[in-house]
Amino acid sequence: MGISHFPVYLFDVDGTLVDSALDICGAIQGVLASTPRNDVPDEVVRGYIGRHLFDLWQDVFPGCSVERMNEMLAEYRTSYLARKHSGTRVYPSTVETLAQLTGRKSTATTKGTETTRAVLELFGLLPFFDHVQGTDGFPAKPAPDVIFKSLEVFEVSPSDCLFVGDSTADMEAARRAGVKSCAVTYGYGNREEMSRWEPDYWIDDLRELLGEKRYPEQRLTSKFKENLPMSVAEVANDLARLCREGKNLEAIDRYYSADIVSQESASVPGMPAEMKGIEAIRGKNQWWLENHEVHNAEANGPYVGNDQFALEFKYDVTQKGSGQRFQMNEMALYTVKDGKIVHEHFFYNMGA
Repeated sequence: MGISHFPVYLFDVDGTLVDSALDICGAIQGVLASTPRNDVPDEVVRGYIGRHLFDLWQDVFPGCSVERMNEMLAEYRTSYLARKHSGTRVYPSTVETLAQLTGRKSTATTKGTETTRAVLELFGLLPFFDHVQGTDGFPAKPAPDVIFKSLEVFEVSPSDCLFVGDSTADMEAARRAGVKSCAVTYGYGNREEMSRWEPDYWIDDLRELLGEKRYPEQRLTSKFKENLPMSVAEVANDLARLCREGKNLEAIDRYYSADIVSQESASVPGMPAEMKGIEAIRGKNQWWLENHEVHNAEANGPYVGNDQFALEFKYDVTQKGSGQRFQMNEMALYTVKDGKIVHEHFFYNMGA
């Protein structure tokens, strides 16, 4: 059955738009590590993604006081933010779907609104949303409150809305709110448990929301998808991830075109401001790594445009030859064509 068009679409985030299990489970395991229940496997923890963590605490620590659960929740939030979403990735069809899907869009997530907005911005998804709604001081899913908040903002009735999620809590919340529900099968939820709430639609790929005209019946096979060029946002998000992990040379090999042009705002001794070709760019990066001790490096963004994106880099390094330690803020502007970076331009502020 094809999916009807809706004036409003609400999306769960974790397990629906982004795969954040590594960061969420890692932060939870960090809390559990100092307790007698440091034996809870990740596959069990994954089943609680999208639910309030009190549900997990109560199941793992029967009789636990509210005060202690709040303490563990605070520990989790601190640990989760400290991870800087380094293990999170955008699902392959998220950007394409959000870019083409007509209708107003909002989120309906257990995360707080501030954190949700930060995640969407970090991964270049924020411009696709008309509103961002998290769970702020009211009951979390499966209670329907987070759905009602967006309906109030858009001033629409439940019949105008489709809620897309990956968990039993999502399906129950949709039913209680009176909105149509769409269950994704690639997330963290248990299909049998979700089916008890009789979702109106099931999809294996987010692009199925676009309908038959824009998403043919012949679904893209994995082999075919690998041959398609990545979108600008997909390149941007994965390049940012690799840079955060210190895998700059891998990023070059994966995403730079053979005839890449790299432009610095100013030349340095022994190195021109403009360099051409992937081998020259590899050499420049290798020179940087060999001549600098990196104490800390950050990659913020991406900030995505039509065929370009930007990343903000912050470095704390020591120049090995002189022993001089300095901080540098650098903005990099990348141009993408056919899934490859064809031009990069760096702007920097020494000693910022």
